[in-house]
This record gives sequence, structure tokens and C-alpha cells, in this order.
Amino acid sequence: MTDEPCATHVYLLRHGACEGGQIFRGSTDSALSPQGRAQVQQVLGTLTAAAPDAVWSSPLARCCEPARAFCAEHHLPLSEEPALAEIHFGQWEGQLVSLIEQREPERISRFWRDPAAFPPPDGETMADFQARVVAVWQQLLTRQRGKTTLVLTHGGVIRLILAQVLGMPIRPLSYLHVPHACLSHIAVYHSPGKDDWPQLMFHNGGLHA
Repeated sequence: MTDEPCATHVYLLRHGACEGGQIFRGSTDSALSPQGRAQVQQVLGTLTAAAPDAVWSSPLARCCEPARAFCAEHHLPLSEEPALAEIHFGQWEGQLVSLIEQREPERISRFWRDPAAFPPPDGETMADFQARVVAVWQQLLTRQRGKTTLVLTHGGVIRLILAQVLGMPIRPLSYLHVPHACLSHIAVYHSPGKDDWPQLMFHNGGLHA
């Protein structure tokens, strides 16, 4: 690790639309739909300008399959990190959102408003989810210090990383819009003897932003 001032750049890319419709996808290993593949490819086509040094990915197919293809094309190292997987929705896992809204309207309404206090039944708690995401984020900043890294992951993971960077509480995470193929850029500036200085360069934007 160098003691010289440097910057670590991280591009967070959510996967594209998936087969199976609007479900609580979580750890369900859905494939990208043709539309989803096109969405991701369009964004990846712009990322060569960022000159990433490496790619980190969730191990779920909707993330790791385009990550593997991108790395093969550009001769980049790939790290598939289990901690970058989406939250597990317990009894709601794989169920249509509309069906759960009909069956458990009060419970799902509480979940949307405050996921930490009202997790899905038998699902991963927000505290556990946050702990693993923050841990892998810190690992990335250590291992990729001074480099540029592309991270292919999920909406919930991206929201938690943004909350960590911006110092937000996790209660209003649903207020952050993270659509399919959403691209965000975070820069973290390192200086000897000083705390790291993170900056959100853009969210749901492009390299021109």
C-alpha cells in the first residue's frame, strides 16, 4: 500500500432486467432477459473509457455472466464475491411482488418504509445484509486502492454502498432509485494522515456526467 495521495474509483453497475417478471428475486438465480442483456451491454460499451483495472461481481448469473464476458473481452481479472449477492427475501423469495402485496399488504408496506425493523419473514436481516456489504466494500477499497474497479451487483447492494458513502441511515433506502443497468461512480480520495474522502461523482448517469 502506497503512502502517496491517490484516488480509488469504483463504478457500480446494477444488472439488467431478468426473466420471471417483478418478483422478490433476491438470491434466486434468474437469467437476464434479452432486454436485460441489451441494457447491460449498452452501459458496458461506454466503460472502456473508464479503463477499469479489475471487475468484481456478485456470483449470481444475472451479474457474473456479463462480468465474465466483459473480462474475457478486455483481459481483466474478475473476482466473484459472495458478499455482493442480493439480500435473501425468506418466504417472499421468488414470489411475485403483486401477490405478496395482495396477501400481506400491511407487512409489505412496513417493509418498504423500514426494512431494518420489518424484514421479510425468515429473510436475511438488514443488519446482516449491511454488515456483509460494508465489509466487502472496505475490502475492495483496501485491495483496489488507487485503481479503478467495475462492480456488477444488485439494487440492494448498491443502495447500501451509497448509504455508507453518503452517511445515510438505512431506513429510507427505498427512496434511492436504482433501475436496471443503473451506473454510479464513487471516487475515494486517500491522503497520508487523513481520513478517506469519498465522493459520489454521479448516480444513474454516464461517463459524460
